[in-house]
Amino acid sequence: MKRRIVGTLIGLCAMVFLIGGCQSTRRAVKNTSSEIAGLNRKVIVYSMNGEELASYEGRFDIEENENGNKVLFEKDGKRIVIYNGTVIAEEK
Repeated sequence: MKRRIVGTLIGLCAMVFLIGGCQSTRRAVKNTSSEIAGLNRKVIVYSMNGEELASYEGRFDIEENENGNKVLFEKDGKRIVIYNGTVIAEEK
C-alpha cells in the first residue's frame, strides 16, 4: 500500500516537472502572478492619430473586455479606464 502511494507521488512530481517546462504553463503562472500582485509595467496610451496621450508606470494588473475597446487598471489607488484608444503595455 505504501509503495503504491509513494509511486503515485513520484509520478505526480515527475508530471509537474515535465509540464513545468511548457511555454503555456509558464504563461499561466505569469498570468496568475499578474492577477495577484500585478506586474511592473509601462503603459502608453495613444490617440487614433498616433500621438501619445498618457503614460503610466508601476505595478498593476490590466483588464480588458471581450471586444477589446476598454482597458482598465488601477494606479496609486485610482481606477483608470480607457475606451477606444490604442494601449501598449510593456513589462519592465
